Amino acid sequence: TVVPCGAVEHVVGPGGDTIRELVETIGAEVNISRNGIIGTELQPVSVAGTPKQMLDATMKVLGLVQELADKGGLTIDSYSWPRRAVSATPSQALSRSSTPVRAGSNDGTPRRRSDDSS
Repeated sequence: TVVPCGAVEHVVGPGGDTIRELVETIGAEVNISRNGIIGTELQPVSVAGTPKQMLDATMKVLGLVQELADKGGLTIDSYSWPRRAVSATPSQALSRSSTPVRAGSNDGTPRRRSDDSS
């Protein structure tokens, strides 16, 4: 799943206490990416464990985001897309599957220039 960048601090908690408690209580492994998704204000969250652990951990993480929003700590501006101009190089562009793709085409192969005779 993904969470708004503005909610990461709340999900992690002071000194990592909130996320640590979540992991210990539910038993799932939860990792929040240090890098946001290019062009957005979202950060990926990966969850591993049994299906029940993954569901419980995901629901808890999303519940923490909702809790922050209910307190007024998360506004529509915190997760609107695109929020800021990001200058990504082609090597930084990511597909929906987070697999690096080459600039120029949808399937990852480079486009030929019109003056390219090969």
